[in-house]
Amino acid sequence: MHNYQDERINSTDQLDVMKRLLIILLLIPLISFGQSEIEDRVEVGDAKYILEDYYGAIADYTKAIELDPEYEIAYTRRGDAKIEIEDYYGAIADFTKAIELDPEFEYAYAMRGYSKYFIDSCSSAIEDLNKAIELDPENSYSYWFRGLAKESLGYINGACSDWRKSAELGITDAATLVAENCN
Repeated sequence: MHNYQDERINSTDQLDVMKRLLIILLLIPLISFGQSEIEDRVEVGDAKYILEDYYGAIADYTKAIELDPEYEIAYTRRGDAKIEIEDYYGAIADFTKAIELDPEFEYAYAMRGYSKYFIDSCSSAIEDLNKAIELDPENSYSYWFRGLAKESLGYINGACSDWRKSAELGITDAATLVAENCN
């Protein structure tokens, strides 16, 4: 006997699917109005990223890059999505390309440093995060990420100093790290 109950989508899943479709349907008119095809691809990728469809987002960002290989935003967005699927080497490559296209792109340095932290390349991560902080001394995440890299290398005092600065700039997770690890 066939069990049809196993094939039904429960109501929570149905609501989730409907919410995702509604978001996409609401974004379609906004995406197309007065934008280039490249920007449209990035916007669709952003919508997929928000919905946690990281592979779909990567595909759309890749299409944008194919249309304009000099569009650094598409590389950083694709790098962000690659971090979510733990493709840190791919993310590093994308952030590196964004930096080549715009050497003053603070966000690309910060996220490349963050990605390097995950592959245990902490000294190199610190270099990138130093550059990110030089370009934007008020970016709280750069201090937080640099603190993580310093901690991994055993530089606890330096890590605590960065976490304190990050907490001062509003990152509550950094404040927790200070409370747990710093005198």
